[in-house]
Amino acid sequence: MRKLAFLRKSPPLSAGAAVQAPFLAPAKPLGALHSALDQKTILPSLALPLDSEGFALGSGFVIRSASGRLYAAAAYHVAGSEGKPISVRLFRPNGSFVDYTGLTVFAGGSFGINAPDVSLIELPPEAASFVRPLGVSGRPPQSGKRLFMWGRPYDAPGFELAKGLEVKSSHGMKIVLDRTEDIKFLEGMCGAPVLDENGLVTGIYGGRGGGDDFLFAIDARKSLSWLLNKEEKGFSAPYTFKFGGVPTLELEPGESVQTITHRTASGAVLEEIDFPTYRGFFDAEQLESVFVDLRPGDVIAFEVHRGRIFARWAFFKVP
Repeated sequence: MRKLAFLRKSPPLSAGAAVQAPFLAPAKPLGALHSALDQKTILPSLALPLDSEGFALGSGFVIRSASGRLYAAAAYHVAGSEGKPISVRLFRPNGSFVDYTGLTVFAGGSFGINAPDVSLIELPPEAASFVRPLGVSGRPPQSGKRLFMWGRPYDAPGFELAKGLEVKSSHGMKIVLDRTEDIKFLEGMCGAPVLDENGLVTGIYGGRGGGDDFLFAIDARKSLSWLLNKEEKGFSAPYTFKFGGVPTLELEPGESVQTITHRTASGAVLEEIDFPTYRGFFDAEQLESVFVDLRPGDVIAFEVHRGRIFARWAFFKVP
């Protein structure tokens, strides 16, 4: 009988460090933890993607890349792909806001809690006079660490702070979070910055898991560095799945993976993963660690969507 992937234990995490990711301009430290927990301090660092009617689509935050460009970061499943029209609301330190309309998404990732579910909207240079870009942690969070996030829930009158977040695991693009305190509002928080004790962004909130037992965030360092290297520096680096270091699938702009199926050479299905919601261990660059009983001749099948619509199948035969 073949083993299933959920029986595999996640690998241990390496020790973290309070260092900022080098692909961003160094952000002015928020200071002590209580400063990052204060809404007045954090407000100029937050952003809201808006629809054509001016209603918030989700949550977001401000970053500045090493090139000096200013961006609002939001969830890809909220803001969409490159070129999509969008508006953004930014906030002054005094609490007033400025809406920028007629913007477009500069770069978009891929859909799902195991993928770079983040989009970037380039902001007008004039916004630099009042926003406060956040720094991004240079390391993934360690298991057991307490994190917090600021976002704008749909059912709340303003921004809300979620403090009771404990890291259960961090692998691939996905950070799994356990709620140690009751969080009243969550709908509308997608895209919110998940911050560590230094006020650095370590994750980007992606949603809830089955039964609402766990919350999920996208690794901010991995997803944002991939997007910025691809779009700003012109690196030809599509989001790639690998097996033993060998590329098995490269996604084109606007594409996402829906299901990944492990099949025998004869076509019998052994296991199917719903990629956007899969809660177990997953690293797109280590498919051999996801399906632990792969044999020569077996096939990994990818169901690829463009947006939310089926686009194509892709297949990889295990050597």
